[in-house]
Amino acid sequence: MPRSHRFVSLLFATLIAVPATSGSAIARPSRAAVLQLRCAAPEPTQTEAAQCRAAVRRANRDDETGRNDRPGGEGGVIPVVVHVLGCAGEGDVSDARIMAQLEVLQRAYAPTGFRFALERIERIEDCEWAQMLPGSRAEDAAKRALAVDPARRLNLYLSTPRSGLLGWAYFPHSYAEDDARHGVVVNSGTLPGGNVPGFESGLTAVHEVGHYLGLYHTFQNGCSAPGDDVDDTPYEASPASGCPAGRNTCEASGDDPVDNYMDYSDDTCMRGFTAGQIERMRAVAPRFRPTLFATHAARALPAVAELRFEGAVPNPACGSGVMRFSLPHRSPVSLILRDARGRYVKTLARETFEAGEHEIEWTPRRLRDGIYSAVLRVGRTITERVVLVDHGM
Repeated sequence: MPRSHRFVSLLFATLIAVPATSGSAIARPSRAAVLQLRCAAPEPTQTEAAQCRAAVRRANRDDETGRNDRPGGEGGVIPVVVHVLGCAGEGDVSDARIMAQLEVLQRAYAPTGFRFALERIERIEDCEWAQMLPGSRAEDAAKRALAVDPARRLNLYLSTPRSGLLGWAYFPHSYAEDDARHGVVVNSGTLPGGNVPGFESGLTAVHEVGHYLGLYHTFQNGCSAPGDDVDDTPYEASPASGCPAGRNTCEASGDDPVDNYMDYSDDTCMRGFTAGQIERMRAVAPRFRPTLFATHAARALPAVAELRFEGAVPNPACGSGVMRFSLPHRSPVSLILRDARGRYVKTLARETFEAGEHEIEWTPRRLRDGIYSAVLRVGRTITERVVLVDHGM
């Protein structure tokens, strides 16, 4: 059996015990089922794990010698394309909930330097794809048909699997960077305001993006070295459930990291990543996904080959900032701001710009905290980016 599908057989053995409802309705999973089916990220092979350790060591050496100028080495902007997979009305997630999910990602990854720019949302009605499982023919067909430039974009699939599985993602080293299988699949019930007990605050996507950027589960290898290959996450014998403060399942020093995004604790228990995990993502992701970050690093080049819209910088915004975009040729441009309900807020620009890179100054001081959308229209092309306003920063 191919390595990439070994974990799928184990997963399906677990799925047999989860009953499905008749008809098209998606069963709401029980809490016990959710704990068994939280994440289906594959187990890395010894070779893959060794490659990642080597990437981290190389990045550390470059940091020490001042030679680490690889794009993504300190984080970077990750463009996101969202695919909403529906089935007979199930899984039709609103734009507001998707933007709320992006806000959760922005906040969780703010300390890492990675940011997320929403490019577009696509909605697809296909029950087989909506209920796909990792390693299945449905997953292969859906991703081959829907994936948008996976080397340069994070494809986020919102699904409704009958099994109750909450999500999965493949590691950066699992496949070539342009392979359609890359991306993150998340049960739509885990988005903010969802219906999965204990996991309805959007942190499943945070967990799966962690895999996408190179992190293992905190309980990887149990109590045995090298654990999850991160020095500052204590060894953990098994996944945590609920929020068991003070849990300690290994003789090595340190309580289990039950508040870590890469454990299986409830969303209300999760607090963040460790410094070592941030270091690992900054080392591993650029090594195996160089094009993802090189695309945005190319802003420094004098020539612009395509329309690009980075959005607000900084994001979340508080006092003042800029909106960045690049034009391949002289074009009329309209840039407006809308609120989370799509209502017009203000016009930031409406004029003709020359080819090249541009920054529009703007200030959110008079705006309420929350989620907004910056809408850039260049000719007939419309591009949107999520903008977060947070005066409490």
